Amino acid sequence: MSSADTPPEYTSPLARAIAARSMPLLVRITALPRWVFVVGLTALLVGGLLLNNPIGGVLLLILATFIGWLLLLSWPVVAPKGRLLRLLVVLAVAGVGISQIVG
Repeated sequence: MSSADTPPEYTSPLARAIAARSMPLLVRITALPRWVFVVGLTALLVGGLLLNNPIGGVLLLILATFIGWLLLLSWPVVAPKGRLLRLLVVLAVAGVGISQIVG
């Protein structure tokens, strides 16, 4: 059994609860064609960056929430350097989104 086949060990009860509640949504996402996922995330990013107004900010916050959720789910299996880089990406996207909403 490879490490990709073993479920991650969450130390926090909250993280375990979120992972358990996320499983049905993850199954649906993985059942989609890969291009739908890529096009959807790209549309959120490009739309959020091109629309320099509160609507663009909301699109970026949706994207930041989604990638933050994926970061939470993958936290136990990602190396510490990878965690830091992914966290910085989430914070950067959220920061740009908030700055567009605030004006």
